[in-house]
Amino acid sequence: MLGKAIKHEFKVTGRSFLPLYALVLITTPLLALLAKLFPVDLDSSLAASPLIFISVMSIVGYVALLVGVGVASFVLIIMRFYRSMTKESAYLTFMLPVKTSGLVFSKLLVAFVWQIASLVIITLSIGIYTFAWELWTFNDLSKVWNLIKGILDAPDAATRSQIILLLILYILTMIVGCITGILQVYVSISLGQLANKHRLAASFGFYIALYIVTQLISSIFLLPINLLANTMETATDVGTILNTQILIIVISLAITLVYGIIYYIVTTYMFKKHLNLE
Repeated sequence: MLGKAIKHEFKVTGRSFLPLYALVLITTPLLALLAKLFPVDLDSSLAASPLIFISVMSIVGYVALLVGVGVASFVLIIMRFYRSMTKESAYLTFMLPVKTSGLVFSKLLVAFVWQIASLVIITLSIGIYTFAWELWTFNDLSKVWNLIKGILDAPDAATRSQIILLLILYILTMIVGCITGILQVYVSISLGQLANKHRLAASFGFYIALYIVTQLISSIFLLPINLLANTMETATDVGTILNTQILIIVISLAITLVYGIIYYIVTTYMFKKHLNLE
């Protein structure tokens, strides 16, 4: 039944995300074309000012489009969870033969996939826009690939292993950070149900409080590591520098992972034991 819940979640959220992504992919080349047809020329006469206005507005519109996609995707995730877990539609959600932990997991998985998809769409959009401006060609892709291969093909096997481990840790950090960020919103919404009125405001308050507390705790744990990193700034040994970076990322990753686990447990517990639907 968990699989069906995930499938249903994709179906419902896809009605909002897919048109949004289509809008970005359709609008991007049009805005790039407008900016190219009416290039900005600071030495142009006042008679050409309407053309300059079109070009400037197309660039501003494109930047707004990218920012809007990032913000809209996160807002859609938040509103979907809030409505399906706390509002009228939550009655149908909790009638499903799925455990509370399964409901939270299904929404978390779908939200994570859409967040990654949004990142891919934004990256693809930037690629299309800059390609239309002839800022890069397909030949540049092979140069980038050769550069990556050159970094990975370090003559020292130990250094090569450190670089590969560092790249893996960076990817894991981004994944865990994204998941934990979503869970921080979820746990704030679940704690907001403790309030009898103004639950959305209470959820926002819990989110701010959690953010401040977690930042303080992270700073305390990472302070010794940051001091160590500062002492390594003058180090010339590549292995020592890489090991320091790996240590910092591992500790940061562990802290973020612990936050995520706590958020997930608290969210599940609150909706299981303190469910208070409007």
